[in-house]
Amino acid sequence: MIAWIREHALWFLYGLALLVLVSLPSAYSLAQDVVTLVLTGEEEITAGDAWSLTVQSEGLEAGETVTVTMVHGVTIYSEELVLGSGGVALWDFPEDVLTQAGSTQVLIDSGTATGSFSLTINPDDPETIQAFTTSNSLRAYGETSTALLSLVSDAYGNPVDNAALVIRSTSPQGETDVGFGSTQNGLAVNTVTSIGNPGILRLQVAHGSEVVTPLTIVQLAGDADAIALDLSSQCLLSDGLDNLTMTARVVDSAGFPVTDGQVVFFRWGSGGATAITVDGMASVTIPAPRIVGDYDYSVTSGTLTASETITITDGRCDN
Repeated sequence: MIAWIREHALWFLYGLALLVLVSLPSAYSLAQDVVTLVLTGEEEITAGDAWSLTVQSEGLEAGETVTVTMVHGVTIYSEELVLGSGGVALWDFPEDVLTQAGSTQVLIDSGTATGSFSLTINPDDPETIQAFTTSNSLRAYGETSTALLSLVSDAYGNPVDNAALVIRSTSPQGETDVGFGSTQNGLAVNTVTSIGNPGILRLQVAHGSEVVTPLTIVQLAGDADAIALDLSSQCLLSDGLDNLTMTARVVDSAGFPVTDGQVVFFRWGSGGATAITVDGMASVTIPAPRIVGDYDYSVTSGTLTASETITITDGRCDN
């Protein structure tokens, strides 16, 4: 019985050894079929630059193919590359193709192996400046301010960071103020304050001497501070052939005409009329009185009032 067990045990060990020997070539063959993919190229470029990706494979032979895919913004590029000698392939992008700044991913697939590559695309130099203010008018004399927003982008529309800006303000009288700014995520925010008298404040936002954007802001007069009334004549004949024109002039504390649209009330006897200022002036024309005497006329705007008197005579006027 013991001899029988020994005999069969020897046959079992012999079979196991044979099985191991037979399986060794297969394991070796699997090791030989392992595929690796190595991607190399510039990791950082400027928008619009040409770019190349080199694919180096191990475990694939010349003539075999790999699929490469790039996700570039909202665009997807995909191509099947044929490996050359040494298992090498090249993927080329000419100028003005990779134009969107940001992080771009490249994926590769051979069917048995995959890989990836990350490319960073930086914005090009500033090409355009879009500038606007949160208000298109300001109170003159340095009394009010507005925000100036400047959007700086390259030739492909990518926002440009850390772009140095010079902001020049010129008053209606030629006075100049200079400020500076810098972009974050393509945006610079500055404060612009009115300079000098009412009129046009001219702004210029510049990066260097070639990228310049002009814009304007209207500087308005202050609140009404004084009003004057002028009559077209101080004396008229009572023949009923004449008209009388009343003209009001409303100015601010610096003597400049108030902003258009100031309401002015004219009054005389039992009559009255309303007018709106243009360039600080408002007027009405009415028939002159036909009865001899002195007549008072007044004008009011807000709390401001002025008055004048006209003489109607049946004799002679000296004016």
